[in-house]
Amino acid sequence: MSLTNEEFLKKLDNHPALRTRIEGLFTIIDNPDGRSTRADDAELLVQQELRSLGREMLQEWAADELERSQETLLNSGVTVERKSKKNSTGTQPMEK
Repeated sequence: MSLTNEEFLKKLDNHPALRTRIEGLFTIIDNPDGRSTRADDAELLVQQELRSLGREMLQEWAADELERSQETLLNSGVTVERKSKKNSTGTQPMEK
């Protein structure tokens, strides 16, 4: 799938966390403050940024999937009852 620049920017605007992480990658690449003077330093920074990116994107995906599944269930007309917590006092100790 190939997006036009306009489509890509629109999608990026819909995912602010992704945009922030990509900006972070650009900062590492551009190295304006001279933080990564060695390739090893830059590699470590990129790895950290990509791990954070992956974690945030999966969290966003999971939240979207949960919302979608809830909407599907609500729109299906199926009634669902919530289970309430049992009012148990637990297992009674046995006599010796």
